[in-house]
Amino acid sequence: MKKRPVSPLRKLGLVYRKSALLQVALLIALWGGCQAAVTATRLPLPAGVLGFFVLVLGLQRRWIAPALFHRGAAGLLDHLSLFFVPAMVALIGKPELFGTLGLKLLLAVVVGTLLVMGSTVLVIDLWLRASLRAEAKSLASAAPSASS
Repeated sequence: MKKRPVSPLRKLGLVYRKSALLQVALLIALWGGCQAAVTATRLPLPAGVLGFFVLVLGLQRRWIAPALFHRGAAGLLDHLSLFFVPAMVALIGKPELFGTLGLKLLLAVVVGTLLVMGSTVLVIDLWLRASLRAEAKSLASAAPSASS
């Protein structure tokens, strides 16, 4: 039997799926497109956030296969610690942050984070309770009365 030749498009797809660098380049291109859209429309939203929502929508609607970004995303996560090197160099350059000033800053960040998380939980809880009450009220008014 004679094997069919592999089309150039199929070869490109195979190369792409095996190349983490090309997948990261596509993620960067997605971010660049979202940056252009944010700039053109003057959306008060960072391009990374818009790109995240575009990517999630594409994955949910199955317009984008997860395999298109698997190796690239795994490669970025494998090297995530490199993104923190500049912060560590800045920290080492400020020895006063290892004393009481650093503890005060750490306490402010932890308390601020807890306050934001707690207030978010309260807002979501209040919204959920209000929506459940409204739904129960609408169901009660839609139900046929027993006296009729």
